[in-house]
Amino acid sequence: MPKVSTQHHLQHETGAWDALTSYLTAITAHAASHAAGGSDALAAALAAITHPDYAESLISKHHYLLNTVGVVGNYFLGAGLSDNGIPGSSAPGLNRLHLCSLWVPRPFTPDLIAVNCNGGNAVGRELRIGFYASLATGMPGALIFDAGALSVATTGIKSAAYTTQIPAGLYWMAVICNDANPTLPEWYRYLWPLGMSPNGSTPTGRLYKDLAYGALPDPAPTDLTAGGSLFWLGFRIASVP
Repeated sequence: MPKVSTQHHLQHETGAWDALTSYLTAITAHAASHAAGGSDALAAALAAITHPDYAESLISKHHYLLNTVGVVGNYFLGAGLSDNGIPGSSAPGLNRLHLCSLWVPRPFTPDLIAVNCNGGNAVGRELRIGFYASLATGMPGALIFDAGALSVATTGIKSAAYTTQIPAGLYWMAVICNDANPTLPEWYRYLWPLGMSPNGSTPTGRLYKDLAYGALPDPAPTDLTAGGSLFWLGFRIASVP
């Protein structure tokens, strides 16, 4: 098996399809032919290994793109999809729902969903955060999680527990505030996963709609306006499979 293992390793390193699967498929067929009237544990195990999901997991575990998920304890933010961007901050405003794109390149499990309030704090001021799945079009769709009201009486990280594994894919991080003053960090340059704006000018990563402060709508509104940089909304990484 050394030759096959070497071929598997080389193709694995280049991100190509797992060459080992064809070899293991042949072994599975051989083992099955020797099964005498009962289940063959070896065949079942090898069949699981040859499944495409397994091959994908081998590649994704060893091939990391810039700014991808992987460091336990770090925050993973949509704003991390940057092309040498410029940090800043702005206010989400009163009664305006913002949705910021977040591309997850590989599955991970968070322990928190979070946002950082870096100004405009005062007693009675609060915001809500959460996130949405994407429609087939890539636009925001079903609500996955609403973290509820988080006080911004003080500055700093505002978070809520979220411990369900997040599969790879495109998501939309949401924030809405009950006051015009609180400010959040944002990123002025980034990669827009749905492409450039119709006129071919600066891409945008944020969608918004004026909406009364309260529970996040489910599904997301369809009449959204594009504009603005990405707020630093995201998750803290607990583990990566």
